[in-house]
Amino acid sequence: MTPGQNHRVDVTDQATGGTNIMADAVQITSVNAPPPTATWVPVIPQHDQYQVYTRWAGYPDRATNAPCKIYHEGGSTTVLMNQQATGSSWRLLGTFTMAPGQNHRVELADTANGYLIADALRIVPVAASKTATWTLTPAQTASYRVYAKWPASAANATDAKYTVTYEGASSTVTVNQRVNGGQWVLLGSYPFNAAGTGYKVDLADTSVTGKVVADAIYYVQDSAPVDSFTWTPDIQNAGDYQLYARWTASSANSAAAQYKGGAWRRDQPGRGSARRRMAGSGTCSGLTASLRLPAIRSH
Repeated sequence: MTPGQNHRVDVTDQATGGTNIMADAVQITSVNAPPPTATWVPVIPQHDQYQVYTRWAGYPDRATNAPCKIYHEGGSTTVLMNQQATGSSWRLLGTFTMAPGQNHRVELADTANGYLIADALRIVPVAASKTATWTLTPAQTASYRVYAKWPASAANATDAKYTVTYEGASSTVTVNQRVNGGQWVLLGSYPFNAAGTGYKVDLADTSVTGKVVADAIYYVQDSAPVDSFTWTPDIQNAGDYQLYARWTASSANSAAAQYKGGAWRRDQPGRGSARRRMAGSGTCSGLTASLRLPAIRSH
C-alpha cells in the first residue's frame, strides 16, 4: 500500500442466509514492522550489579522460547524461558551491571512459538544479600585464632562463606555447615591491632546449596594461655587416692575434656550427674586438678 491512494477495506451487508454482518475492527501491520514488544524500564538507583528476575503464569499453550532481552552496561543479552513450566514463581534471568540514566531495560518480543505472558519484572542489587556481621575488638596487638560455630543440618549450605577483616586485608573461608555441628571450627589465624578499627567477620547469605546459619564467632590470641578452673582438695595424709568428677550431660559438651592431675580425659556429652572415676589413681601429698574452659566468645 502507498500513502494517498485511498487503499481501504470494505465490508458490506450482502451476506446470504440471514447471517448478521458485524463491523468491528481492522488492524493493518507492515510486513517489516517490529513485533509487539513488552518493555520494562526499572528504576536503577546506582551503578551496581543487579539480579534480574521475571515471572509468568504457566500453561500448556505458552511459548517454550520466550525471548527476554536484557539491556545492560555490557550491551544486551537474550535469555530464552519456557513459559509452559515454573509458572507463578520468580525466575532468575541473570546478573548484570546497570546504571541510572542509561535506558537499561528488559524487553519481551512476540517472536516465540506460542502465547507469551508479560507479567512482571524484579531487580535485586547483589549487595542487598543478607549478611550477618560480628565486630571484633581485640584488646591487644597480636595474632588471633578466629572460630565459627553452627548447628549441623542436612538443609544447611555446603558453601557458607565467612569473610574475616583483619589488619590490612580480608580473607574469605568457605565451610560446609552440614557437618561439624556444635563445634568450634577454626577459620584461621589473623593479625589485629589494639588501636585498629573495622575488624569483623561477615557471613553472607549467598549460598546456592542450602541455608546459611549465623550462630556464633569467638576469637582468642594464638599465644593465650589455656583458661582453667582449679580444685585444690585438702589432702590430710599422703597416700593413694581415687579421683572422681561429675558434670551435667549435654550434646554441646566436649568429647575430650582434659582434667590435669594425670593423663586424664573424659567424654562429657554422656553420663551426666553421676560420679565418674578417672583413669587410674596415684599417690598424692598435695593434689591440684585443673579443667580446660572455653576461650572468650563473641556472639
